[in-house]
Amino acid sequence: MTVKNQGLISQDQLDAAFQRYVTSSPGHFGIGLAMAGEIAQAHHGTLSGKASDGWITMTLSFPHCRLEREIL
Repeated sequence: MTVKNQGLISQDQLDAAFQRYVTSSPGHFGIGLAMAGEIAQAHHGTLSGKASDGWITMTLSFPHCRLEREIL
């Protein structure tokens, strides 16, 4: 899944935002992207971000897997 939004942030700032307690917004704790990335990794997925030309693109990916049993 990919989400794109306008935002004035550098790639370095975006990369740092995936670390716990890193924020550039007063009053925020800086844990949202870190937690989301950890949840994705716990399910063998990835969360990544790209900042370019005034746009931020976030991509959440999970590997395709075969079900081991039928879900009723």
